[in-house]
Amino acid sequence: MVIEASGLGYVYVVPGGARVPALREVSLRVAEGEFVSIVGRSGSGKSTLLYCLSGLLPVTTGRVRLLGQELNGLSQARLSRLHQGRVGFVFQELNLIPSLTAVENVTIQRRFARLPVREAEAVAVLDAMALGPRTHTVVSRLSGGEQQRVAVARCLYSRPAVVFADEPTGALDSANSQFVLGKLRELADSGICVVMVTHDLAGAATADRVIVLRDGSVQAEMMRPSADDLYAAMRAGDAR
Repeated sequence: MVIEASGLGYVYVVPGGARVPALREVSLRVAEGEFVSIVGRSGSGKSTLLYCLSGLLPVTTGRVRLLGQELNGLSQARLSRLHQGRVGFVFQELNLIPSLTAVENVTIQRRFARLPVREAEAVAVLDAMALGPRTHTVVSRLSGGEQQRVAVARCLYSRPAVVFADEPTGALDSANSQFVLGKLRELADSGICVVMVTHDLAGAATADRVIVLRDGSVQAEMMRPSADDLYAAMRAGDAR
């Protein structure tokens, strides 16, 4: 298993000291080459779950193993080493540097880490993202869809074993959404584990398995559902 979570819980402490549970006893296993989507209404705990599974947030209760490594109690230095080169992230907030070119944004993480830069490979990844003519264009001159594709290229360039995507199509038009979802599907088909949080039920339905969250708990787990199946599952929760 690439990801193993058992009895996972997370509690936010808000100003004044009140404790607000965001996740409650979530258990989940994700295999190599599996594409899993996580859906649910706003506030259901989707992004919190993704951050806990990836190690970006430390769990309050339960345990998480990522790529065979127990995350509980792992130091920041060891977590960074685990992430580097093995874990890719794609967020709605792109974290690109506007004044740098597309290829410079793709390679910058390796430059900061003082690792060898494979620029020809970075160019090839950008070309695969239909950005070949934009390789040396500064990011500030790219459209929103092109910028998101640069962010996906940056992730792919690191050759990850697992990709965590948080609302990767949230700010994209239909054509760019389909393109990005297609690339995530290709990643899974090539053997890379993909975990995606999304509000887009049609996009979620491209996954092998969909986890439906409600109030921090798993409401349903569905294999290759349609968007209509997911909508019905979420409405069923409303009726309870």
